[in-house]
Amino acid sequence: MLAMQYSFDLAPSVDPDSVRARARDIGPSFEGLPGLRMKAFLVASDPAIYAPIYVWDDDASMRAFLESPAFERVVAKYGKPAFYVMPSIRVAHSAKSRPIRFATQERTALPLPPVFDGSGGDVRSDANVLTGADLTRWESVRTVFWHDAPPAREGQVVFDVPYLIGGLP
Repeated sequence: MLAMQYSFDLAPSVDPDSVRARARDIGPSFEGLPGLRMKAFLVASDPAIYAPIYVWDDDASMRAFLESPAFERVVAKYGKPAFYVMPSIRVAHSAKSRPIRFATQERTALPLPPVFDGSGGDVRSDANVLTGADLTRWESVRTVFWHDAPPAREGQVVFDVPYLIGGLP
């Protein structure tokens, strides 16, 4: 199992609400995609970012998507994204089963050599956590999926999750 994320800084001419609407429109087309365990459409307004995150069964499923017309349409609409793959991920689930509405991400430097212990830190009762390593930037990436608005933290980007496919494994 591996995670993949790409990100676009939206141009000033692109309204984040139009990206949210598009996510709700096209989200169902990803249901049942072979090897896709989860896709969260992440959209932020300040700063304006579109950063979907995927969890795949295996590398072959991820590659099939990246070579598909669906990904070609993403590139045609927003440009070529930088993306990273997290081959080793850890997941922590909250006790609640309510819908996910928000997400936040934190990045911290990995030591040399890059040791990823997968620790996601403390999990609140209202949040799920996906933690992995982005070895292109030597960082641990901790994505927290919230049922309710997350607590405010300086410098933190809060994403809306307008559409979620599957759930954290």
